[in-house]
Amino acid sequence: MGQQIEGLAQFVARTRWEDIPGPVQQHAKLIFLDTLGVILAGSERPEVQQLRGRLAPTAGSGATVLARGGPAQDPRTAALLNGIAGRAIELCEGLRLVTGQAAMQILPGVLAVGEQARSTGREMITALILGYDVAARLGMAFTPRPLAHQNGQAMLLAAEVILKASLLRTESRMSHFREDFEARDDANWMNWIDITDDRGTPRFTRTPIPTPILTAAEAVQRAVKREVRGAA
Repeated sequence: MGQQIEGLAQFVARTRWEDIPGPVQQHAKLIFLDTLGVILAGSERPEVQQLRGRLAPTAGSGATVLARGGPAQDPRTAALLNGIAGRAIELCEGLRLVTGQAAMQILPGVLAVGEQARSTGREMITALILGYDVAARLGMAFTPRPLAHQNGQAMLLAAEVILKASLLRTESRMSHFREDFEARDDANWMNWIDITDDRGTPRFTRTPIPTPILTAAEAVQRAVKREVRGAA
């Protein structure tokens, strides 16, 4: 699965507004406005207002909570509160082919990060479209269980495979840290962990990551060179 996720990430990183068909662009604008309205309506719910008040003393700044008065919070808190507000009244749109409300899951984060990064409206709608596309692809990959809500099922399955994959990876690497294996182990763990379904049970295998691996500085340098060539 690691290679497939890598391919999906590359698709998202490389796709630009100009690559998206016109009808999709227009429909995304309607989804954007519809979802924004649902968030604003949900922000008036008393329980959402109470939660907003409880989080206000510890939050930072950088993004707008979509509510009366437009309070500023840090992007993570703003995305959380806007997402909760949007789900509070159960009026968010849904994916026709799978069970899920992709726009409400994607747009709050897009708005918060986009505001902090000073992204253009076109950039944020592009991010919404791509996030929606990824959510649809992942949703269609699930086999719904009878009487199970797919959002909850997805979270439980994700928690299970993340925990098992973390236990399998006997090293520490970036955000993956283990007290019993504190060192990075490239000799044994320069691998993706691939996860497949084996009659309802996740099966884990390894795929070597192609080398050499770029450092963060090298990746930035390559990105800058591409931008310079594109502007020339």
